[in-house]
Amino acid sequence: MTAAAKVPSQPTLAPPVKRRRRRRTVIIAAIAGAGVIILAAGIWLIAAALREDAPPRLNENAVVLTRFVESKNFEKLPFEQQRQFYKVLDDRDGAGELDQAFSSGKLSESEYRAGLEAAWLGKHINRVEKYFSLAPGIARTNYLIKLVDKKERKTAKPTAGSAGKGAGGAAAGAGAEKIDVNETAAEMKVEKWPASVRTQWDTFHEAYRNQRKAIEKANATTNPAGAAAAKPKKKT
Repeated sequence: MTAAAKVPSQPTLAPPVKRRRRRRTVIIAAIAGAGVIILAAGIWLIAAALREDAPPRLNENAVVLTRFVESKNFEKLPFEQQRQFYKVLDDRDGAGELDQAFSSGKLSESEYRAGLEAAWLGKHINRVEKYFSLAPGIARTNYLIKLVDKKERKTAKPTAGSAGKGAGGAAAGAGAEKIDVNETAAEMKVEKWPASVRTQWDTFHEAYRNQRKAIEKANATTNPAGAAAAKPKKKT
């Protein structure tokens, strides 16, 4: 008898169940990969937004600081942080940096005015803090007399631009000499400060005004002609 012919074996096909599982695994992997990419993009966007809203460092240049104090992000800061920026801009203004930035076109007029107001607030914050750091009585009185005298000498001295402001001098302040700080606009910001800070602010300025009037009255007694010729003065 002849041996029966062998039938060629057919290739084994993966069961439909296994194919579906592989397809599902691929889909899950693709979704997971897309999820990771989306999550990373979201984290990057959040970080970028936080960086944009974050306050600049206090050692940044006057242009950066001035533009920040004019922004809405600055208004959102608590007073203790705002106070630091005001005081730093007072220092920068004293060094002539605001005048120089404005005259060189790095600051617009509105930005320059905002910088002047912030610097003015910083100057007065320093004075209020100094006043209340002194013991009540003669120490505070002597400090007020010193401030009034400083103001009198500054008023009597002719000014040209920002002459005497830092190393920039009059050249740095060219074009900026006609712009004065808007004290009324600056003081509107004080109304938003904590009640305890506003109370100290008002107490100091009232004491200053009273001391200035006392000095003017004394000068009128000793020098009537000079007192009559004196012009009205700004707050401080």
